[in-house]
Amino acid sequence: MKRFYSLVVLIAFAIQVSACNARVKRNFVSEEHAAESRKVYETVLGWFESGSHPRYIGRNAHNPTSPMKRGKLDALTVLNNRIAVYSSYKFPDDRTTHNASDFGSYNVHIIEQEEEDLIFEQRCKKGWKLFYEKFPDAKSLIKLSKVGFQPNNKAIVYFMFFRNCLDGGGAFILLEKKQGQWKIAKTIGLWIS
Repeated sequence: MKRFYSLVVLIAFAIQVSACNARVKRNFVSEEHAAESRKVYETVLGWFESGSHPRYIGRNAHNPTSPMKRGKLDALTVLNNRIAVYSSYKFPDDRTTHNASDFGSYNVHIIEQEEEDLIFEQRCKKGWKLFYEKFPDAKSLIKLSKVGFQPNNKAIVYFMFFRNCLDGGGAFILLEKKQGQWKIAKTIGLWIS
C-alpha cells in the first residue's frame, strides 16, 4: 500500500511539473519579439497622444476577432473583415494581459479589469466621472491587442480608445519597419462612437 501511495504521489508530481512546463513554454516570449513589440507600442502611443502624461491602459489584451455589441452594425460582416485582415499576422505572444514593461519608455498606468468594472458599474456618465476623479491626469482609456507580425517587416495592433460616453473608437493600426524604425502605414477604422 505504501508503494502504491508513493507511486500516486510521484505521478501527481510529474503531472504538476508537466503542466507548469507547458505554461512556461506557452507564456515565453523571445526578448527579440518583446523588444519589437515595445517599439511598435511606442509608435502607436506616440501617434495617438503626444506629451509626457501617463497613458491609462487596460490590463487585458483585446482580440479584435471577438464579437462586439455595436448598435446596428452588421456584426458578422465586421467580424469577417476583422478576421481577414488580422489572421495574416503571427502573434508569438499568447499572453492575455499587458504589463507596464510592454510599453517601453512611456509612463503607463495599467488598469486591472476588476478596477475598470467597478468604475463603470454605475454606467456611462457616472463611470466616466469616477474614472476622471480617480485618474485626474488621464486623457483617455486605451485598450490594445498584442502585436502581430509578418516576416516582411509589417506589424498590426488592434487599438481602442475611450474618453467619455460617446467619445471612442477602434481601429487596426498597420505598421511597417523602414530603416530600423516602425512607422504607421495605415489605419483601418472599425468603429466610432
